[in-house]
Amino acid sequence: MVTCWHWTIPIWADEEEGGFLSKKIDIHFREYIRVVAENFAKEVKYWMVLNEPDSIASKSFLLGDWPPCKKNIFSAAYFYYFRMVEWHKIGYEEIKRVNPQAQVGVAKPNVYIEPYNNHIWNVGIAKLGHFLFGELYLKRILKYLDYIGLNYYFHMKVGIRGERNDNDRVSDFGWWMRPDSIFNVLVHLKQFNLPIYITEDGLADSKDQYRKWWLDETFEAMRKALRAGVDLRGYMHWSLVDNFEWAEGFWPKFGLVEIDPETFDRKIRKSGYHYRD
Repeated sequence: MVTCWHWTIPIWADEEEGGFLSKKIDIHFREYIRVVAENFAKEVKYWMVLNEPDSIASKSFLLGDWPPCKKNIFSAAYFYYFRMVEWHKIGYEEIKRVNPQAQVGVAKPNVYIEPYNNHIWNVGIAKLGHFLFGELYLKRILKYLDYIGLNYYFHMKVGIRGERNDNDRVSDFGWWMRPDSIFNVLVHLKQFNLPIYITEDGLADSKDQYRKWWLDETFEAMRKALRAGVDLRGYMHWSLVDNFEWAEGFWPKFGLVEIDPETFDRKIRKSGYHYRD
């Protein structure tokens, strides 16, 4: 399974062609996908055109934490619901042109958004969140999807007073850990009648304190989802080894295998053996 685009563009495309928001770079993106597809068509069956289009939209244009660091809610919406839709379509078309039998999807970081209580406003906010962040983008590219890739990391409880967390169990990132809630997300995605692959699932846990528990809860939730009729085809844990995070660097430890960023020495964590078994 190959991901074609994970948030980077050449400096010249930003400076000379207008960057992410400009339609001028579409021709270059199409050419890039064509070259990749033609070179790897024989080796690759499963493709993801984009990784987490909503994450880069929010981080780059809503929060302004990632380049181009321009906080503008209208730019965020335009980038996510229009530019990222167009790029997915371009990728789908080019990959299918090279190999009509290829399976093309998207990596979507959905979460289950739970209302804090049954107050009508809280329920409404949760439903709106599911629609805007969990459904709308997928509906806009549905004709160009062979499967859905789900990236799952945390659970949200929301209300008119903002996000609430009743659980003191959080990852090193501060994310509310509810691995069992992946069941709710999978059932929610069932509406699209497409195969689902869990393309990322895990937690930052430097002490390897919760990862075994996370895996056990997740696999039980997946079994439950299968019994509920979800067309779940596969699971990929994030991550095999400790990785570099875009803004945080090497300190978050997601790996089943510990890696020293200076010496590159590797050591399998206890949770890694647990996952193996």
